[in-house]
Amino acid sequence: MGKKKTRGEYNDFLEDTRYQSTNDIHATLQSTSSLTRTVSPPQHKSQAQHRNSKPKTKNPQLTHFLCLPLITPETRPQLNDALARLRHDVQRLTPVPPKAVRPVGTLHLTLGVMSLSPTQLSDATTHLQDLEIDRLLRGITTKKMAEEASEASQTQANTVGENGATVAHPTPALPTSENAMMGADLDPDTLTVQLRGLVPMQKPRQTSILYAEPNDKSGRLMRFAESVRGSFEERGWVLEDKRGLKLHATMLNTIYAKDRKAKPNRGGKLDITAQPGREGREEAAGLGKQSTDEEGNDASEEGKSAAKDAKSWMRFDAEALMQAYKDFVWAEDVRIDRVQICKMGAKKILHEETGDVIDEQYEVVAENRL
Repeated sequence: MGKKKTRGEYNDFLEDTRYQSTNDIHATLQSTSSLTRTVSPPQHKSQAQHRNSKPKTKNPQLTHFLCLPLITPETRPQLNDALARLRHDVQRLTPVPPKAVRPVGTLHLTLGVMSLSPTQLSDATTHLQDLEIDRLLRGITTKKMAEEASEASQTQANTVGENGATVAHPTPALPTSENAMMGADLDPDTLTVQLRGLVPMQKPRQTSILYAEPNDKSGRLMRFAESVRGSFEERGWVLEDKRGLKLHATMLNTIYAKDRKAKPNRGGKLDITAQPGREGREEAAGLGKQSTDEEGNDASEEGKSAAKDAKSWMRFDAEALMQAYKDFVWAEDVRIDRVQICKMGAKKILHEETGDVIDEQYEVVAENRL
């Protein structure tokens, strides 16, 4: 029986060489002495990591976003009052600082986020200004009415067939979209929605974002939004989002109330002893990540894990707040009359005399009006 190897020699052997068969091991033991064999130097840690790791693809830095603004002279008073109520209820029903509620001037429906060079921005601006959005909406309106008229006719024909008799003087059913527009005293070139409810972007009991949904009785808003977005996406100006378009107006995002000194506890909840801090421009910080804030159509709003970590300073149980605003109407007759390209990062609006922040708004780079 051969001499037993010491434990240290055995461990070195395993670390130095990997073998596929017992024959290889015997051959090596016969030809190599444990005292004279050459030991390969260990790989440098950085070299090993470099060989085994795949090159990471950096997400593009977001610079602008395409949107439908919601603030008009008619909607501003309604939304101002509604947001004041929300701040009060947030303080009453949650541990969230009231600063998490978004300023009225920032409200919009995001169509897509952009990462544009100066040349691309110039081209996208020209495209938006040349886009015939009024003609686009008229085409969508005509098609929608034709579809619903055909559906109404088919329903009527099925009813006659089931009864086994012909209706003497059938009354043509009015298409839903036409009925909605006539009831609101609107023409087919006008698009009006209602902002309603409060919906979480993540799980109701662990969310950082709440938004209102646009309610479009005419059924044209989504088609219009997807058509506008598509014309930018096919040219490479709007980043592709495989989750699809999710129209929403962000009303609350806890990232805007983040105290840079405060840290969540182990359960991911707010340390109530922490002081609500400065409103940073976190939506513009780390913009290489597909964010879950209102510019990120986070609708995502859940987003990738890296973005989720960056954006989830505080998640909270929003069920009580959601129930209180389940059927709440934020604004009636919100007219969608513009498409805009805005720059990332809302700018503060200061009071001329006191210097206090009275609102925030995004810088508009280009717009096209209906």
